[in-house]
Amino acid sequence: MSTLLVPPPVWQARAVCGRPELAPLFAGESADEMAEAARVCAGCPVTGECLDAAMREEGSAPAKDRAYVRGGLTPTERATRYRLSVAPVDVDPGLLAQVEALLRDGLSNHDAGRRAGMSTESVGLIRRALGIPARMTPRPTYPSARAAFTALAAPLGGSHGHIVWKGPEYIRIGTESYTRYSPRRVGFEVAHGRRPQGRLQSFCEHKGCIAGGHATDQTLRDARPRSRRRSAARRRG
Repeated sequence: MSTLLVPPPVWQARAVCGRPELAPLFAGESADEMAEAARVCAGCPVTGECLDAAMREEGSAPAKDRAYVRGGLTPTERATRYRLSVAPVDVDPGLLAQVEALLRDGLSNHDAGRRAGMSTESVGLIRRALGIPARMTPRPTYPSARAAFTALAAPLGGSHGHIVWKGPEYIRIGTESYTRYSPRRVGFEVAHGRRPQGRLQSFCEHKGCIAGGHATDQTLRDARPRSRRRSAARRRG
């Protein structure tokens, strides 16, 4: 009984990695070796065919069961590519990279979605597809609104006094017990030296600005001249 030998695909003859002097590089598994191999792959005319073949052969295998750089991607990158290909979410590559960076920075699904303009559910699908563990660290707690403001707020620049928030959607203020604070509440308390009364309303044209001087609470609204209150009521009506 004879065994038929299947010839290698035609594209393999054009692969840069087929050069004898490059064989040791593409058999290396260190980070430096794989980085250099990926650089070489970037100039290869058959990178696409190589990657397609690797993805078919490896299927759903985890990164630990994949080896070497193939098609310009490391084992981890190929495993991630597979997980994303079967994830039930269609995301622009640029937006996907932004969401991945936010998740790896430790943001929750909700906070990452808020910054990227994506639903919490879609971010959760991306987290699972990328294999990024759920955030286990508690929300940050600060002794005062001023401390939180110093750590997480920053001026936007320009002459309008806009302030942007660099932290999560909510934080904790307190020592023995804590109170849940929104960024806008932090900004108001720092600016006015007191906690807001009633609902906080922003009148700032810059989305996301938390400057306390760009918002009012019920006390400030009640203190406005009656004529201005009547005008505001007519505008709302």
